[in-house]
Amino acid sequence: MRRSRLMQACLVAGTLVLSACSTEQGRAVASDDTKATPASPPVSESSPNGGDGGATKLAEVDSCALLSEDQLAALGKNIQRETVGELSCHWSSKGVSPRSNDYIIIQIDIRPTQTVNELKALNSGTLTEGRVNDREARQVAADTTEGACIIGFAADAGRVDILTQANTTERGCDVAGRVAELIEPKLPEPTTS
Repeated sequence: MRRSRLMQACLVAGTLVLSACSTEQGRAVASDDTKATPASPPVSESSPNGGDGGATKLAEVDSCALLSEDQLAALGKNIQRETVGELSCHWSSKGVSPRSNDYIIIQIDIRPTQTVNELKALNSGTLTEGRVNDREARQVAADTTEGACIIGFAADAGRVDILTQANTTERGCDVAGRVAELIEPKLPEPTTS
């Protein structure tokens, strides 16, 4: 039930370290992107483009290794990894009431072939354009009571999405923004076309 609600929310998003540029009403839609190569360890924090001097491709990033246990513990209570896909990792609070401020669902999706501009809005929620550090980003916050948020930001030739579900949309967006700050230095720099 929680997972399907998050997947519906995948379609909405939150506040990040996004300096707002423009806003439009709507519901974010994150299309499926699972056709890339299997994941491998993330790029080291000290070298965003890889420790071997070569650029790491976004499809090679292990989404589950982007957040440490300590970082997850700082985001909410009893957060455990739930499901893993080729380019996706999902965590949720176990034994915590969905109404609690400690409740959170987090999903990181690696989208090597989709750009930030492809993160669109439909129906309800608020789309905001901005930046995560120097990277182009979009955020969609669900209506206040829905608790869902998504932040997508540029990496390599694609983007990384952070989806959250919390007791309130404000909390969901706060967590999504904190996750964006934590993982951004570990990802390949955006390419210019």
